[in-house]
Amino acid sequence: MSSLNNAPSVALLSHRHGKSVERFNALALDNSSRLDKCWGPGWVAAGDASMSFDPLSSQGIFNALYSGIKAGQALQHGIRGDLSLLSSYEDRLRKIYSAYLSSRNVYYSLERRWPSSRFWQRRRNTYAVA
Repeated sequence: MSSLNNAPSVALLSHRHGKSVERFNALALDNSSRLDKCWGPGWVAAGDASMSFDPLSSQGIFNALYSGIKAGQALQHGIRGDLSLLSSYEDRLRKIYSAYLSSRNVYYSLERRWPSSRFWQRRRNTYAVA
């Protein structure tokens, strides 16, 4: 918690709404995911909270920045009662993710340098192009 004190506004929110956790379990996955619903009353998801990408794709940082900007713009309108940009934001994220899946599948199927590698076998089998 001492690191939070270097970011006063985050520290204030954390102390007010957060819980102190002594121990937690974490799992790092190499797969991709997307929320079906990226916003609702009082919340909007951006960055890895809205969708995540296989690190090999190098798409995570760009999409985190893009979705953060677009979520902020949509929220500005949403606060004034115009929810149309929130729906457009969610639709745009869905299209981005669909394009990402298509590209990912093509690139995974092209990799032939390590045919006996379990790492690449799993990706070819899991993400086979139909």
